[in-house]
Amino acid sequence: MVLANSRPAMICLRCGNCCVYLDIAIIDPGSILPDGTIDPDRSMAMIFKPAGVMCPHLLFDGKTAVCTIHHLSCYRGTPCDQFEQIGPEDSVCIMSGYFRALAPMNQEHRARDQRDHQVNGDGDAAIKR
Repeated sequence: MVLANSRPAMICLRCGNCCVYLDIAIIDPGSILPDGTIDPDRSMAMIFKPAGVMCPHLLFDGKTAVCTIHHLSCYRGTPCDQFEQIGPEDSVCIMSGYFRALAPMNQEHRARDQRDHQVNGDGDAAIKR
């Protein structure tokens, strides 16, 4: 499927929830060369994207999520490439519902972690009691 902006749509239903709600390793946008390959001089081509933060490769064409690197060779074999929609192709993705339901709990968990942990002068995390 190709959208009006000539970017191929994602394989799933294109809601974008996986690209927001998953803790996942993604390709560092700064490591992608114009030909769609990874810069061999970059030591860290993969970076961590925490849950609740939108992937920098995700755009929306109206209500349809579009991965800006889905069609590039550097995307092949990444965790995102390996991830599959759960449920029939023409049905609501089961994971999308889970992500929406878990989002408030994840935000509460992060806030609690931030309150319960502090960083001492050595950079080590210490639990406040």
